[in-house]
Amino acid sequence: MLKKIKLNFLILLVIFLFFIPKVGAINFGTVQKNRYAEVKQGETAEFIILFWNLDEPLPVKLKVRSVPENFSIIIRPEEFILNKSEIGPPYDESEYLNLGGMDVKVFPVKILVKPPLETNLGKYEVLVTVFAGTPTHGISILQEKTFKFTLNTTKIEKPPSTLLTTGIQDTINKLTGMVAAITKEGNVLWLFISTMAIIGIIWLIKRRF
Repeated sequence: MLKKIKLNFLILLVIFLFFIPKVGAINFGTVQKNRYAEVKQGETAEFIILFWNLDEPLPVKLKVRSVPENFSIIIRPEEFILNKSEIGPPYDESEYLNLGGMDVKVFPVKILVKPPLETNLGKYEVLVTVFAGTPTHGISILQEKTFKFTLNTTKIEKPPSTLLTTGIQDTINKLTGMVAAITKEGNVLWLFISTMAIIGIIWLIKRRF
């Protein structure tokens, strides 16, 4: 008789442990809106994770698991309470996700990753772990999931406007030096000709570009 009671208890315990995670997986969910991004050296890439919850409010926390050396990373928000998601219609300006024939309002979390300006070109991986639930109130389940994001850094290019401005400034500096030397010698005619030449060259450069 005692063995039978123990056996029934073990069966109920197995069913209980199997059933709760399944329910939690249905009520609480996440999805990566994007996994890959290309960004120039020193600029910021944006990744987004979408959350939804069809049950009671749930505490959620995100933590950086792995990030390349000298990379900056910001999670917005890093901790929050995920309330029960609204079902559309009606709809507002928020984002919705179709789940089993119903439109569920999702909560977006941004992962901002910025490589250093001098970083090597190529692909880098960032790992972020999500913790949902709390193990401190009764019998509860703390869900944990790690997301991987891929960042491809490309070479930053100097803007053409910067190159043009630099070229014009160099030309002005050289011609100004010539004018200063002519003025020192006291040749007024050459000073007039040089001044007109400077104005003409600057006008041609601006017209060309």
